Amino acid sequence: MRRVLRYAFVVLFIVVHAHLQGQAQRGIVHGTVTDSATGTAIPFANIRIEGTDFGTACDAKGYYVLPSLPLGRYELTASVVGYRSQTKSVRVFGGGITICDFQLQVSPVQLGAVERIGERRESASETNISVETVGRREFELSPTPVQPDVFRTLMTLPGVQTTSDISTQFYIRGGSGDQNLIYLDGMPIYNPFHALGLFSIFDGSSVRAAELYKGGFGAEYGGRLSSVLNIITRQGNKNRFGGNVGMGLVTGRALFEGPLFWEGSSWLLAGRKSFFGGILNRFIDTRNYPFNFYDAVANLDIRATEKTRLGVHGFFTGDRLANVSLLEPDYEWYTNAISVDLRQIFLEGQFYGDFAFSETSFRGSLNPKSHPTLKPMTSSVLDRMLRADATYVLGSGDQIGFGALLHIVDVGYSLVNSAGISLTNDDALPEGALYWKYKFLRLRNLVADAGLRLYYTDLLDQAHAAFEPRLSLRYHLSRSFAVKGAYGVYHQRLITLSNEDNLVNLFEMWYALPPSKGFPAEEARHYVLGAEITFSPAFDVSIEAYEKPMNVLIGYNLDKVDRYDPDLIQGTGNAAGLEILLRYQFSALQGWISYAYSRVMKTFNNVTYPPRYDRRHDLHVIAGWAFAPGWELSAQWEYGSGLPFTQIAGYYDRMPLDGVLGGSGYIVEPGAPFIVLGEKNAGRLPVYHRLDIGVQKKVEIGEIKLVVKGSIINVYNRKNLFYFDRATGRQINMLPFLASFDLSAEF
Repeated sequence: MRRVLRYAFVVLFIVVHAHLQGQAQRGIVHGTVTDSATGTAIPFANIRIEGTDFGTACDAKGYYVLPSLPLGRYELTASVVGYRSQTKSVRVFGGGITICDFQLQVSPVQLGAVERIGERRESASETNISVETVGRREFELSPTPVQPDVFRTLMTLPGVQTTSDISTQFYIRGGSGDQNLIYLDGMPIYNPFHALGLFSIFDGSSVRAAELYKGGFGAEYGGRLSSVLNIITRQGNKNRFGGNVGMGLVTGRALFEGPLFWEGSSWLLAGRKSFFGGILNRFIDTRNYPFNFYDAVANLDIRATEKTRLGVHGFFTGDRLANVSLLEPDYEWYTNAISVDLRQIFLEGQFYGDFAFSETSFRGSLNPKSHPTLKPMTSSVLDRMLRADATYVLGSGDQIGFGALLHIVDVGYSLVNSAGISLTNDDALPEGALYWKYKFLRLRNLVADAGLRLYYTDLLDQAHAAFEPRLSLRYHLSRSFAVKGAYGVYHQRLITLSNEDNLVNLFEMWYALPPSKGFPAEEARHYVLGAEITFSPAFDVSIEAYEKPMNVLIGYNLDKVDRYDPDLIQGTGNAAGLEILLRYQFSALQGWISYAYSRVMKTFNNVTYPPRYDRRHDLHVIAGWAFAPGWELSAQWEYGSGLPFTQIAGYYDRMPLDGVLGGSGYIVEPGAPFIVLGEKNAGRLPVYHRLDIGVQKKVEIGEIKLVVKGSIINVYNRKNLFYFDRATGRQINMLPFLASFDLSAEF
């Protein structure tokens, strides 16, 4: 035993000595990228070493590290869309740490209504598998119904599907809506929709950037099968007091920001409120829904020391649909979330960590009042999360990432079933996770990211562990051509109980699947292969093919007849597809074209069918043109093949037996027509297409910047079929021709 320990010590000494020797011949450069006017961090900016293929990208907090640089002098350039690039000269000393911060100025050039997206793909230290990054300009300048919206911008990317243009519920690569993990400044968000799903609860004026992982994401993320969406809000102006007020077709909004008394610190308050909810009925149907909603954001960004930064975040939102008629139900949804996060830099930037705590509460209720068929329901979620993440940069340039997470989710619901019996359920889902990842960067043309996530559930009862290996890599065959791939295993134990055949899910109940109750976790595997081709700095293409076998899915048993039938059943699924994203930027004309082919199938109760969101072909063409100083014109055309639906096979007269007791019996029983449905989702709706255009004018009056925007939705008034009312046969269409406007003032 002593001999083994002695040999192990010798090997460890040699490794450490070689590591230190390597560090002595190389150095590290790190720093932050901020806005020169406001002092706020710029997330996902690119850092490039001039004259080489090497570079990196900032993280969500604007921080970057360039490891393992040979001794010498370098020219570093920081760049991001919407800002002037900045180049600085730095000198790297052996075994030394060099700090190089960038302060970028907003570009005075009018870039048009659509900015080039996906800037993070240029990083030589990222595998960039199935990840897209979009910023504030995309949210604000794309022509959208009612007002700019984060989710509607994401829906123009390949692999992101929806079932109608009146809903922002999105589906990623064949996964259901509850399989998307949504973070706002590190806070998990549930039911992120306003106005029956017409737009999201995230106001574009307070959002800084969003990063969407569509598949193959790393070991630091878990708990969902399909995707991860990180939304980052603005920090607040660190140099002076300012703000933004605006009014659109439906809502009014205001944002105020300014510095704190700590140097380099700031605060921000933003809010949005509906005022003209009646206009939204043109988007839904002819019913008179009394829309009433709000959302608010509060941020503190505190620079405690040069190496310590503290963030405090709050998010509050609610919807209330209170019908005057006693025959119409009332709905309510409320979400409140808070978080505290700490960024600490150790070892002169070579080692840094993030520590965070968050609490999110969601509650929803349905009050049927005197509605003849609906029953009262409530749903609630209390999510508490404590996590720590750390990154250590080795002298070789490789990076080690590791972290831990403790997650406790309390889920409850109550309802009255068709027999008039009240049912309640309260479950706690204690989860824990440990992860480790190694990013291999020492070879010039290869980036590899390997990791393992150990996922524990039911920690307080019958602890159950699952291993989730992750791997992604990218290899440059030349400076302009790279191939990439990813593999991962994912599990999920928090789902929603809803009928996916519903056109609009007004009420969804979250449900936990603890192992102690005999439920397996939902499971999926991601296989991704792709390529990136850069024809020029103004023109590039990304192609990805994927397959996602969903080996375990849990669904509500729609065939339940009596109390002996299970409420939940187990099924399987599979999704596969091809995605193409082309980006272009030529002087004042720029935009992107996205195309996706996908095929999704699910099997429950021995029935295999495509879900409602299985759109086989999806095409988006986005263009922006700055045709004159201060003027910008944008256009968006989209095409989609028909969505599946269940056809009517016939009718028959069914006896309701109303006259058996206290009536005249069967003799005069007239019967009622009853619909017989055909094979599930065997039919296809007609193809969908629509053209939207928008124009905006920017005017500066002293210190005030005015922006006037106008949009026309469905320019040629295409009657895209939403559904047929089976009771009346009436055709219900999606959005008609509609003009909208938005006016904002920034000071």
